[in-house]
Amino acid sequence: MSRPPESSGSSPGDKPAAGDTGSAGASAGGRSAGEPGPDPERAWRESFDAFERAIGGPLEAFMQSDEFADAAARFLKANASMQSEFEKGSQAWRQAWNLPGQEDVQELRSALDDIRRQLGEVAERLAAIEGKLG
Repeated sequence: MSRPPESSGSSPGDKPAAGDTGSAGASAGGRSAGEPGPDPERAWRESFDAFERAIGGPLEAFMQSDEFADAAARFLKANASMQSEFEKGSQAWRQAWNLPGQEDVQELRSALDDIRRQLGEVAERLAAIEGKLG
């Protein structure tokens, strides 16, 4: 059974549009049947590069302005203040629930490292004594 011809969307009596070659070997988009389709990655990259060229200069100029430097300084100060307040609240909450803080955990780790080191020294001494006894 043969396939029916694909419709071009025109009636049998319609004339081709201006610039239309009317070739039967062309697929949608004016490509030959063997030609690869458009590369979406390349199209995306070209669009991105065009956008970057359009906004890059103005953004760089703004980032070098005193206005941007002032805003960045205010942001950093506000961020440091927010972190400090969060740490105070977190510490109060941990103390209320009797939970260890980061400093407590670091102290415990340090003490545990000391104990491990001392235990290793004791094990070495014991091995040396056992070697002499024989």
